[in-house]
Amino acid sequence: MSLEECTRATQAKNLEWGPEVRQIDWVAAAGTVRDPLASAVARLMAGDVYAYWDVVGTLEGQFRRGITSADRKAIKDAVWHFIAPACETCNGRGHPINEDTPTLKDENCPDCHGTGKERHKNNTRVYADALMRLDGAAAICVYAIAEKVA
Repeated sequence: MSLEECTRATQAKNLEWGPEVRQIDWVAAAGTVRDPLASAVARLMAGDVYAYWDVVGTLEGQFRRGITSADRKAIKDAVWHFIAPACETCNGRGHPINEDTPTLKDENCPDCHGTGKERHKNNTRVYADALMRLDGAAAICVYAIAEKVA
C-alpha cells in the first residue's frame, strides 16, 4: 500500500468493517499499536513495499549485540520468508505440475514434501529469533484488528 493509498483509506468517508480482514484493518492496526515493529509489520501486510526496510531496520535495532553481515542476511531472509512462505518449486500447491498439462501430479513436491511452504534456508539463531519477533508483531496487529472489529 502506497502512502497515497494509505492516506486515501484513512480519509475515506465509507469505512465499512466487514467479516473479512481488509487493508483498512491493517491501516487501523498500524495506527493503534505502539510497538514500532508491529506498526511496520501492519504496514507491510497492508501492501506497503517500503515498510520492508522499516521492518528490517527495526529488527536489526532490536538485537543487543553487534550485527554482522551474516546476521543482516539472516534477518532479510526471515522477513522474506514471513512475506512469501510459499514453495517456489510447486508455487505453494504441495504437488508439482505434470509436464505439458495443467494438472497436478499425485506425488508430493520434493522440496516442501507436500506442505506448500518453503523450507527454511537459514538455520541461525538470529533467523529464528527474527521469525519469532515477526510472528509476535503480527499477533499484536491481529489483536488490534480484533479490538476494532469486536
